[in-house]
Amino acid sequence: MARSVVKNLFLIAIIVFIALVLTAGGVLYFNLFNSRDIVTTFIVEKTEGLPIVGEFFVKTFGTTEEVISKAEAELMKLEEEKKKIEEEWKIINQRTSELDKREQDILKKEEEIKKKEQEVAELKKNLEIQLENVEQLATLYNEIKPSKVVEIFNNLDDELIIQIIQKMNRNHVAEILGGMDPKRVADITRKMSQN
Repeated sequence: MARSVVKNLFLIAIIVFIALVLTAGGVLYFNLFNSRDIVTTFIVEKTEGLPIVGEFFVKTFGTTEEVISKAEAELMKLEEEKKKIEEEWKIINQRTSELDKREQDILKKEEEIKKKEQEVAELKKNLEIQLENVEQLATLYNEIKPSKVVEIFNNLDDELIIQIIQKMNRNHVAEILGGMDPKRVADITRKMSQN
């Protein structure tokens, strides 16, 4: 009979020991995964009335009210952090959309610059062609008698005449201008001085 009592006490001790190990393991497990407050509250509530185990958990974690107030304080702290993070995300999203808008503006301006560069390149090409044509005309008119050139110039506009005579031989130009209407020569001279 004494053996069976010792055996029963030994089994009870083993069961209590296993229960404590499982409880401690559970506390550690849930502590690692931030579920500590829920588990702690549950354990403290269930074990508060037990003589040895209850005292251990109350000493370790506090009373149910203390655990709940700690959990509420932690929850409030987490809510504040959540609000801060939401505000930061709001600012980040705002800045991101501003940056996107600026990027679109930059891309638009780059496109405009490319168009302007193409226009400038085309104008430059046209001017080079026009200059080459004027030089060819000047060379040609240098070979023609001044009286014939005067007849041709009487049918051209002043701007073209100015471009051509600037590329011609000076002596030949003097003879041509001498044969033209003095009023027209005065207009051409005035326009040349303004360029």
